[in-house]
Amino acid sequence: MTDINFNKVMVVNFAVEERTVELSNYCFMKLGFKNIVTLQGADGFRDKFLKFAKIAVDSDCDCFIRSDADRLVFEGILDLVSQFYKNEKIMCAEGLCFDYFMNRYRGATPHVFSRKILEMLNEDNELMPNSQKPESHFVAKVAPGGSEKFLSLKDITNLHEYEQYPS
Repeated sequence: MTDINFNKVMVVNFAVEERTVELSNYCFMKLGFKNIVTLQGADGFRDKFLKFAKIAVDSDCDCFIRSDADRLVFEGILDLVSQFYKNEKIMCAEGLCFDYFMNRYRGATPHVFSRKILEMLNEDNELMPNSQKPESHFVAKVAPGGSEKFLSLKDITNLHEYEQYPS
């Protein structure tokens, strides 16, 4: 079994009318995650991420998984969260996904975030740029130092872009 306190972990799933929203949430539930929030809507990524930071700060959770509704998580996400908890210096973590369209494995969402990094963003929204890769730029800005604050695990955590919609 796992050493994760699922009551202290929140999953926030970003969605824009994907057909896989319920399946994505179900995958998290099957692995034991209880606190699952779906941010549905056509608003931009940055706006959703700022809402995510606010939800995180207002919760009593200490670990946050940000995912997308076109991702179907596997058991590797449990190892990622466990490894995240083992090093309190880590502010963000990612595993590998199999990207269906690219037909390859790559580091990607879901990302695991500490409460501290989301508190920083909630206090200063300008830390999240309005750019093509806002999440990557945000993490690079607030968690510099490479592997000291950012964990990149070689476990497969999810399948990406399965039945992607509306794009």
